[in-house]
Amino acid sequence: MLIIGLLLMGFWLFLVGGLQGRYGNWGDVDGERIWVINDNQSITKGIIVCSYLFVCSFAITMGPVSWTYPAEIFPMRVRAKAVSLSTASNWIMNCVLAWAVPPALSSISFRTYYIFGGFNFAAFVHVFFMFPETAGRTLEEVEEIFAQGHVFTAWKIEKNVGLKTLADVKHVHDPHTNSEEKASQEIREKA
Repeated sequence: MLIIGLLLMGFWLFLVGGLQGRYGNWGDVDGERIWVINDNQSITKGIIVCSYLFVCSFAITMGPVSWTYPAEIFPMRVRAKAVSLSTASNWIMNCVLAWAVPPALSSISFRTYYIFGGFNFAAFVHVFFMFPETAGRTLEEVEEIFAQGHVFTAWKIEKNVGLKTLADVKHVHDPHTNSEEKASQEIREKA
């Protein structure tokens, strides 16, 4: 979902920037210099549609995943603090965007969309290489993916990495099995 969402969001942003760059110009609205599109209703409506499609792409991919993915990837011992920091950084960046976008639009106009579209395409590359798929995996299986050290190889992780059978789980959590029995059983399984 992330990969598809980032590609779609980048596409819509570049399309909005391209339409505004091609058909817009600097104008004066209520005494303020602003980028406008004059006498071209179809392009104006196209930009509005692309903006809505950007929001839809965000709402079904990055929007919810930015809240759920952090809770899935951190180990139990640090999960609460890590998700708290993740949420805090999300809101800090929202605040930064709220302060940075209006001046950007008033100074570099449509090029602002190219910058954010570029961020989406860069995030696509980052997600492709660094974010393992967590769908259909338990939290313990996701923890095993990171324990095995899959750095820069998220696309190579097979479905069975970290997968445990019921027998594996029972074996590890059986209070009646002592450590000597576990060790000898592991040796027999390897042989």
